[in-house]
Amino acid sequence: MEDFVEVERRIGHTFEEPALLRRALVHSSADAVSKEDKDQAKRLSWLGDSVLNLVVADKVFNLFPNATRKDLHNMRDRLTNNKTLFNAATRLGLDSFLLKGDSLERNPMAENRHEMLATAFETLIGAVYLDGGIDKARAMIRRALKDEFRAVLET
Repeated sequence: MEDFVEVERRIGHTFEEPALLRRALVHSSADAVSKEDKDQAKRLSWLGDSVLNLVVADKVFNLFPNATRKDLHNMRDRLTNNKTLFNAATRLGLDSFLLKGDSLERNPMAENRHEMLATAFETLIGAVYLDGGIDKARAMIRRALKDEFRAVLET
């Protein structure tokens, strides 16, 4: 977990406050982490989810000026669902950097792995947003979801 330079390289953001990145890479199942750090990671996830929705909504709104509200909603949902976020987290290799509990470490096929990695991606977005602002978060999201944005454009 201490290879923060590699995480920063993969997401395209160097943290001014490395503690934010450290906190973003904590899963609630982690044994050796304080309740406060786990709670703060959950808060980062909530924030990251909101930032993600804003960035994606802004992008599809501007890409599709004639789309209906329903169409915009469906595109945003397609770009922000757990499957999409899991795929982005997997491409970034977040699983290898995430501090998890022993049970998840021993069981890489755990039932909640998709949700866990999707949440980790949102948590990372929240950390990037707090550390670098909306422009840095937007850049990270667009890089991480570029294939998914391209797929939306092709439909």
